Amino acid sequence: SRQLHHAEIAGPGFINFYMNQVALTTVVKDILYHGDKYGHIPQDQDHEVTVEFVSANPTGPLHVGHGRGAAYGASLASILQAAGYMVQREYYVNDNGRQMDILGRSLQVRAGQYKVPFTRYRIQSFQRLTFVDWAIVGGESGPGARPMLQEWVLDVQKQCRRNKTAFFFKQWGGINRKKTGRLLKGRAWDQMPDVPQLNGPQQTLSL
Repeated sequence: SRQLHHAEIAGPGFINFYMNQVALTTVVKDILYHGDKYGHIPQDQDHEVTVEFVSANPTGPLHVGHGRGAAYGASLASILQAAGYMVQREYYVNDNGRQMDILGRSLQVRAGQYKVPFTRYRIQSFQRLTFVDWAIVGGESGPGARPMLQEWVLDVQKQCRRNKTAFFFKQWGGINRKKTGRLLKGRAWDQMPDVPQLNGPQQTLSL
């Protein structure tokens, strides 16, 4: 090759290749000619890939991890596109499932005529559930999470039955909440409060 000046053996298993000035000037000309498309491979219609990134949960606040995911996902999608892939960038809107159902129900309950429509307890114990229509019980999760006693959960559930309060058990929590799960006495508890019919035409709330 006219771009190669010479080659030298540099010890067992190693060869050094020395390029001449032609190699340097040629690549500069290619960069100037192609501009932003330098190094890109022509796209192949038969190679498609979907990159899903960010996908922030709409039921919770944004944090620095979402920003990191946006930068990482956008960069990865651009690299794949430069490598010749047909890339579809996707932001997954998590508007289905248990979390969204809880959020929607809690908003509907707040629109009713309840004295205390929705209450979330973080204390260790309490005496009564009067005027509480929905109790969501769950343990802390992540490093440093404090343990939650089953006796306390069962006591809350007992009070819910007595006061006809909907009982929803979210999780046991702990360092690994997926491992501890959300089963209480061998089953899931996903009770929802009765949503009252509002006066006037039906209203729709879009988030």
